Amino acid sequence: MTTTEERMETLEKQIKSMKGLVVGLFVLFVGTFVMFVLTAGGLIASVVIQPDVIRAKQFEVVNNSSAAVVRIGETVEGHGYIDTLNSNGQELVEITSAYDGDAGVIVTSNGSGGTLVEISTPDVDKGRVGRILTMDGNGNDLVLLSSRRLDDEIEHGFVRTKNDKGDILVLIKSSLESGTGSIDVRSKDRGGVSISSSEYGGYVSAHSGIHPYVYIGADEQGGVVDILNRTGDTHALLKSSGGAGYIASLNDAGTVLAVMCKNQDTGEGLVATQNDKEKTATLP
Repeated sequence: MTTTEERMETLEKQIKSMKGLVVGLFVLFVGTFVMFVLTAGGLIASVVIQPDVIRAKQFEVVNNSSAAVVRIGETVEGHGYIDTLNSNGQELVEITSAYDGDAGVIVTSNGSGGTLVEISTPDVDKGRVGRILTMDGNGNDLVLLSSRRLDDEIEHGFVRTKNDKGDILVLIKSSLESGTGSIDVRSKDRGGVSISSSEYGGYVSAHSGIHPYVYIGADEQGGVVDILNRTGDTHALLKSSGGAGYIASLNDAGTVLAVMCKNQDTGEGLVATQNDKEKTATLP
């Protein structure tokens, strides 16, 4: 083999070795690059795609027609709010705060702008009280569950129902000041019935809305049944008196016309009647 041939063979071996080195370096480079991209991508995803806090002035969730169905933002007073809307842009549920930012408010609507339910804490009577109000969507309140304040204490809680004309039909309330509770059931034109408590016990009355017609209750001596006319004058009275029962019939002027009772002098039973001028027996 000549010297030239030996040199050519040596050169070929060197070229083959160089090719292997280049391929190895390329594979190493590609592997390193892929690992870098995966690692960097994970870091970017953790920082950009899944941040701990997202800050913005307002957020909107849109439907397939690009109409906003949820809004999260700021009121003109600088407080936060969350609104859910239908596909026509009408507000359905609003969660926000009172204008002074001192209490929360939840309002549901009927999709036409009418309020159906409001849960709030209005500022009344020297302090905030809780309130749940249901409405008919036309601005008329139907049911109110709330409380009222007297000075710095809750005076009483109450439930009130109305018809669509604004007439109160049912009123249930209690009073911290008097320590009593009451239920008042009313009709629009015919009065109603009241169930309540007093210092002597419970009582029931049927009334015209102004004056009672029938009163069943108690006084300091015992039970009382009082039948009244439309102006509030007693016409018949059944009660305990002087250790015995007492039944009396009276006219509009309050004069007793007939009575069944115990004679306080003899302790015997007494039945007596009288008109405006004459008596048939001595009344006790």
